[in-house]
Amino acid sequence: MSQIHTDLKGKTMGQNDATPKLSRRSLVKQSAAAATALSALGVSTAQAAPNKASSLLSSTKMQDRETILHWSHPLSDDDNVIFDPIIQRFQDAGNNIDVKVELIPWDGRIERKMSAAAAGTSPDTSYLNVDEFTTYAVEGALVPLDEYVTPESLEDFLPGPRDAMTWDGQIFEIPVLHAFRVAFYNTSVWEASGLDVAVTPETWEDLDTDLAAILTAKDTGSHDAWPTAMEGSGSGPTPVLRNFNPWFYQAGGQLINDDGSSGYDSQAGIDAVIYATNQFQSFCSPADRASKGEDLNERFGQGQIAYLNNQEQRVINIMAQDFPELQFSVANTTEKVKKWTHGGVGNFGMWSPSQKRDATWAWIDFLTSTGNLEYTQGFGYVPPRASVRAEYVKDMDPLHTLALEQQEYAGVEKHPRLWDMWDIISPELQAAFAGLKTPEEAVKTAADRINQDILDI
Repeated sequence: MSQIHTDLKGKTMGQNDATPKLSRRSLVKQSAAAATALSALGVSTAQAAPNKASSLLSSTKMQDRETILHWSHPLSDDDNVIFDPIIQRFQDAGNNIDVKVELIPWDGRIERKMSAAAAGTSPDTSYLNVDEFTTYAVEGALVPLDEYVTPESLEDFLPGPRDAMTWDGQIFEIPVLHAFRVAFYNTSVWEASGLDVAVTPETWEDLDTDLAAILTAKDTGSHDAWPTAMEGSGSGPTPVLRNFNPWFYQAGGQLINDDGSSGYDSQAGIDAVIYATNQFQSFCSPADRASKGEDLNERFGQGQIAYLNNQEQRVINIMAQDFPELQFSVANTTEKVKKWTHGGVGNFGMWSPSQKRDATWAWIDFLTSTGNLEYTQGFGYVPPRASVRAEYVKDMDPLHTLALEQQEYAGVEKHPRLWDMWDIISPELQAAFAGLKTPEEAVKTAADRINQDILDI
């Protein structure tokens, strides 16, 4: 397999540069809302656990050996089983570097990282989700990586992951996995509703038509499934990610307008809330009004839901393990103005206190290029590089292959106060779903608060 690598030759990044002095108060203040939430961008938090024993493989060469500290979060039952052989391959490739991997719980990860940065006790590198890295970057807690990354390497990343790398014109993180979301549909219910199981919605109008046909078939006794399901009482990022973001960006929305104000109070924002509210009120079970979405996968597996929108690809594995009799497939990504689905991107960045930057970069480069196939196959995520994906697809099953066709539509959101914005828009969505506010009122209230409390407008 031909790999495109970043260039390490002559790229010393000034290891003696002064480390930025970070205010703990400033760091912790920015993460007040985010620090109590778990990752909602493509990585399951069900496996979060107390710190596991660290993985430390020592290089056989003693001369000039360096040790770097790597923080990661649990992605499997035992991450060290996956990391250990990757570290060994890294060392076998001639890197005289020991890598100490410490597994940090997902819960409270942002506050933990920010506090370490403020105290100057950060690891050399850590796992970063695209929703969090800007919070550190604006405080000078991450090392810009532009001088390490060649144009050829940058071009090898798929569009969504490539967009996740930068903030304010600088590269701060290198993608290691792509956890984009897709829609799933129950083919048995589709057929029982008189729909062609080989054809799924392409547009909002198509989706409305199909969901209406499914509801009619349910009402006439052809099956027992509700057309779709949504969280009516969830808080934090999850309802926003599933019930608003896809429609908002498909309608042409943008998080921040060109004038620096919130993009929620826009025609795209209004259209998204109108569409989501209609789906919630017309095609969901009345029980969804109290739902926090915790049982969506189980209900889909039991045949209670016909169409599950914007959900993680791990649904494929969950259905195979827990509901092997379920007949389902992957649906198209819909569009109004454009196709868009949520694209969670996992990355590795370098922390400013690191005094071993070239060694740290060698490890980041290996994980995100030569060692990326082993990493993504081991943890069950899609490679963010086109060159690695070309090899990855050779061993994929049919459903994951279908899901991969939607990867090109995966976009990202990023802003230092993104989690705070989600917390503001979430209750407004609930109010609109419940009929307590019009869509126009909901997005205006959210945008006004964001402008005043976050964007200082």
